[in-house]
Amino acid sequence: MCQSWQVKKVFSPADFGLGKLFYDISDAVIAMDTTTGRICLWNPAAEQLFGYSSEEALGMLVADLMPVEYKEKHSAGVKAYSESGKGLYVGSREALALPAVRRDGQTITIELTINPANMPGLEKFVLAIVRDTTSRSQMEKSLAAREEQLASAQRIARLGSWEWDIKSNRITWSDELYRIFDVDPSGFEATYAAYIERIHPHDLDLVRSNIEAAFETFESFEFDHQIVRPDGTTRWVHSTGEVQVEQDVPVVMRGTAIDITERRQAQEAEARLAAIIQSTDLSVTSLTPDGIIETWNPGAERLYGYTAEEIVGKPYRILVPDFELERHYKLFDSVRDGLSVGGFEMQRVTKQGSMIYVSISAAPLMDSSGRLVAISAISFDVTSQKSAERASEEAFVSQRLALQRMEQVDEMKNAIMAAVSHDLRTPLTSVLGYALTLQKEDRFTAEQRADMINRLVSNARKLDRILADLLDLDRLARGTLEPQRVEANVTKLAREVAGNLEGPVGAVQVEGEDVIGNVDAPKVERIIENLLVNAVRHTPEGTPVRIRVTVGGNGILITVEDEGKGVPDDLKESIFEPFQRGEALDHSPGSGIGLSLVSRFAELHGGKAWVEDREGGGAAFKVLLPT
Repeated sequence: MCQSWQVKKVFSPADFGLGKLFYDISDAVIAMDTTTGRICLWNPAAEQLFGYSSEEALGMLVADLMPVEYKEKHSAGVKAYSESGKGLYVGSREALALPAVRRDGQTITIELTINPANMPGLEKFVLAIVRDTTSRSQMEKSLAAREEQLASAQRIARLGSWEWDIKSNRITWSDELYRIFDVDPSGFEATYAAYIERIHPHDLDLVRSNIEAAFETFESFEFDHQIVRPDGTTRWVHSTGEVQVEQDVPVVMRGTAIDITERRQAQEAEARLAAIIQSTDLSVTSLTPDGIIETWNPGAERLYGYTAEEIVGKPYRILVPDFELERHYKLFDSVRDGLSVGGFEMQRVTKQGSMIYVSISAAPLMDSSGRLVAISAISFDVTSQKSAERASEEAFVSQRLALQRMEQVDEMKNAIMAAVSHDLRTPLTSVLGYALTLQKEDRFTAEQRADMINRLVSNARKLDRILADLLDLDRLARGTLEPQRVEANVTKLAREVAGNLEGPVGAVQVEGEDVIGNVDAPKVERIIENLLVNAVRHTPEGTPVRIRVTVGGNGILITVEDEGKGVPDDLKESIFEPFQRGEALDHSPGSGIGLSLVSRFAELHGGKAWVEDREGGGAAFKVLLPT
């Protein structure tokens, strides 16, 4: 026990000097005897912070307030101070941050300063002033987690952000923006001048004029420009910005930059390909799987005599003489079966009725699901080569020209296939393709048009869902999304979402009576939609997915059950983290955002989301929404 009467006298509550300050101060104050390591004084604030009464604390080892891993180091420090009068943290101006253990076993975070008593008779004592920083540490960890989530989203979207404090000329860049510009944050000073130095000379006037206009008009800007990285390579970025104004004076400008280099390169490649097709002497056409001509370039006009207006929409067989029909059908049947063919020499009939020899190469164009959507055909005139075969000298010349042209054909075929196949792999290209087809063509039956519209809407919904998920993920990371609760029929919401879900009719079964509650209806719809989309993706075709809405003791419980493979135990928690994907039955995993948003939207309601094994196989995803 600590028996120092000097300490008790100096810090007596009857003393209106140090004693009154000791008992009235809001921070915990602890005195320790360095010869024993035991507590000699313990003020009311220390009682409240650590949970020990003064009677319990006096005589305790200070080490008893520390986690196990800190006790040995503390004891060594006390011994060293007792022997030498010097300590690593005693007398330091900087507060020491470390964990501590309360009487109830709870671990808290504290900051403390330690100083010698420096009073007559108290040379062996030190005083510690302790402050609880648990809430601040938790807030700092939460903020760091949100910042990491935002940085992760920016990396995936390849989107960097910046903010310019105009008054102080201080510019802040996000980590992704440093990556886009390929500069090291530790060696790069983000100023307006440094930014301008990295703009491509061709775009300097464009960048300056947009920023100057924003200063003058206070309007936002949006434009594409090139930057030059330190290694000399150039990249295309799409820049946006807006101005914050106070009393008609711009004070802050902030914005984003997205790396669009690959997109610009693809656009330029498409433009070059279109220019090649328009300027080449080769006949380049595309046909429907049924053999109807869809496109017709100038080379085809020169070869066959028909203009595009005359022949588009007509069957390709009008170019085929009757004696070549069997070979023609055999060739295009092979293409419909997925084969690319090249170098077939056949006779064709021009508009004027002339018979010509052509060399034909054809290839199938497939969509992302492997379905044939068009046939590409490239041909050129080999009539003169055929005639020249009668003479050896002419035959040699014609063979050399034919070889050169065949090389051009192969290059052209590969270029077309690469560009068109790339477009068909993305939902956006599908949306554009079907929209243009519906806009320009009126030859389809109502059933065909309905099918195209359904596919267009399906791909548009996929893009809209991914974009909405990314935007909500960003808003959640920035803490700008709040629930807007209204009274709603949650069971009815489930029926509506299930009814609008793509897939076989009846694939989703909604169970349960009507359940009414105060919820954010749009967010609940998103919860249900993401759970159903996930379940359908991981459920064998023809197997039902069930959704049930019930009332529990703590709120509304939404349960979605499927009969798929289920979720492994080691993924049942991480599957709700952003960008975690499971393997779908069709090997086309989702964006990795849907289940994360389910969990975040549930948390917005004060609830939670989890997954359990379904009795009989499969998974049961559950969301509890307190009301």
